[in-house]
Amino acid sequence: MTDAQFELDALYDHSAVGLALVDRDERFQRANARLAEFFGIKGDDLINKRTADVLPKEAAALASAVSSALRSGSTAEHVEIELASAGAPAEARHLVGRVHPIRDGDGGIVAAGAVIEEVTQHKQAQYRNAHFAAVIESSGDPIVSFSPDGVIRSWNPAAERLYGFASHEAVGRHVTAVYMAHAKEEAEKLIVRALQGETFTIETTRVSRHSEEIAVSVTVAPIRSADGKVTGLSAITRDIRERKRAEAALAQSVAQLNSLLTHAPIGFAFFDREHKFVRVNDYLSRLDGLAVDAHLNCKIQDVLPRSAAIFAPLLDQVFETRKAITDVELSAETPVEPGVDRQWLIGIYPVINTQNQCEFAGAIILDITERKQREDHIHYLLRELTHRSKNIMAIVQAMARQTVAEALSARDFEEKFSARLQGFAHSHDLLLKENWQGVAIDELVKSQLGAFAELVGTRIEIRGPNLLLTPEATQNLGLALHELSINAAKHGALSTSEGSVLVHWSTYATDSGDSQFLLSWSEMNGPEVKPPRHKGFGQLVLERMLPRALDGDVRLDFAEGGLKWSITMPGRYIRETQTPQTR
Repeated sequence: MTDAQFELDALYDHSAVGLALVDRDERFQRANARLAEFFGIKGDDLINKRTADVLPKEAAALASAVSSALRSGSTAEHVEIELASAGAPAEARHLVGRVHPIRDGDGGIVAAGAVIEEVTQHKQAQYRNAHFAAVIESSGDPIVSFSPDGVIRSWNPAAERLYGFASHEAVGRHVTAVYMAHAKEEAEKLIVRALQGETFTIETTRVSRHSEEIAVSVTVAPIRSADGKVTGLSAITRDIRERKRAEAALAQSVAQLNSLLTHAPIGFAFFDREHKFVRVNDYLSRLDGLAVDAHLNCKIQDVLPRSAAIFAPLLDQVFETRKAITDVELSAETPVEPGVDRQWLIGIYPVINTQNQCEFAGAIILDITERKQREDHIHYLLRELTHRSKNIMAIVQAMARQTVAEALSARDFEEKFSARLQGFAHSHDLLLKENWQGVAIDELVKSQLGAFAELVGTRIEIRGPNLLLTPEATQNLGLALHELSINAAKHGALSTSEGSVLVHWSTYATDSGDSQFLLSWSEMNGPEVKPPRHKGFGQLVLERMLPRALDGDVRLDFAEGGLKWSITMPGRYIRETQTPQTR
């Protein structure tokens, strides 16, 4: 090899540009180290390989230019290639190449040559300059540049729109003479910081041409020359008035929500995916008897172990499905009332964050113990009403049948049946007045005496301790007292001016300790009493209905001196009141 050939080979191999020689089959015959480095391929791995097979897809334009040069003899003067940088994948490397045919002495194409150089810095500089100018002009944010002493050098259209000063009115003037006249001290401090090389962002205010104070966010940065010297500063401004208004509205909403969470008569709690309490309101704290701080960062299993067995799986379900679970009834005790079950109505809801992830689960807890008790009481009352209605119907039917059997005419039936219904209604009026809790015996007696109530205290004596009758006893004894008073008025002691009646009651205990109640009706000084020739409704009530209805023992005596009737029944049908009465 001659010295000239040696030097040529050395120049080829060590050239700062990439060089390649490709034969007619589009296979690399020669490629220097620089070209191999551009494409991240070893030089030996290129030799005798087709360009389309070994070059990366980003260099498809180079392979195409080589193919065209070999086939048509065309020269590609400006083949652009953009590659990802091996050192920094986010930055592209820019290459530009020239591909030309190589001909023999007869002019035939025998190969193609390629010369490739890197123009990354130049390209980036072009991009930066073009982008910088375009960004400044088209930016929706005001961008202003200054000299080191604060004189405005540039003023983009967005600055004109926000502050109301045209570019020619602002450029060349000191910043404190334009839109920082109200903040001269601030301007001096900002300039000093930027000239010291600091880049920073502040929130402050600026004043427009029309003296409107504008809330802004300003990013101030130094402008440096190629040698790194600070030659000025720039300010990029963002109008944040809407954001400030939104923040104020959000702060108000948050305050309202916090107030609701704090003061609403509903328990609120938020849980993370580990079932830990992240927030609890005061009402829930009062419900379970634990301080708010005793919940935070603690798992529900540790705070409320009995509730956790039901509650924890529901939390997992909400986190997994991101769907709410509502109207779950839970019965459990709380630390403040161990051994006492409370009833809770629970709803659990997903709390979705800005990344559309279920970050928390919110729970709403209502203490429905009293409501459930009311519902149970209502159900009890409905059952009781049904039972009582059946009893009333049975009594009315029996009353009607017996009244028909003993009636002498339709008018007689109407009078007797109406009187009995009215007496029955008096007992119900007393029960309604006392909310079906019980009726005082003396009031029941007086109500059934009807037109003879004014004789109480003279010819009619009512005597006994102050006791209340249960609703069942009130209804049945009311029937008996009505029949006794009607019979006394027609045939007995109240049918004359000399007769009298004693109604007496008492309680006592049997030898076995069972409580018993005794009620008696005694007539005196009336007409001679004779047993009836047939039993009517009144006698049926006194002798048969009451014993069955009240588990009682009845005595009916048609004595010559006056009718005697009494009933002894279990003490469960009566109860004592707080204060005894004297009649």
